[in-house]
Amino acid sequence: MLRIPSVTIRGLAKEIPEIEQYPEKIQARVGIEARYAPYVKRQRAEMKRTLRDEALTLPTDLDYDSVSGLSIVEKTILKATRPESLGQARRIEGMTPAGCVRLLGFVRKSKRSRQFDDLLVADMAPLGKEVDALDAEARTRDL
Repeated sequence: MLRIPSVTIRGLAKEIPEIEQYPEKIQARVGIEARYAPYVKRQRAEMKRTLRDEALTLPTDLDYDSVSGLSIVEKTILKATRPESLGQARRIEGMTPAGCVRLLGFVRKSKRSRQFDDLLVADMAPLGKEVDALDAEARTRDL
């Protein structure tokens, strides 16, 4: 209720007299905590995502020139330093938050693409021997 702009701790105390038994500092603190709770929750979720992304390892063979949206300076810095993780890349002087987001998106997209390619290869691998046998049979019939 304290998140509603027109509701104050004093107004609430008129309806709930037990609030008056707490010191003024505590009442004020409860009001502040209630008002900012959604923002704190959002920030904690953002921190969790950031910590997860910090540990994201960057491929050692990553071609930084193919990451669209990175500035020339950022590409040069990344090629020179070759960070092992996104967290290391974020801490490099000259890297912008936008550049880190572009790098994160590129790495995630390429990892999904590799996983998809691996699935295709795994699905097609059993067919390889069968297709080879059928090809060999067809060739012998044609001769």
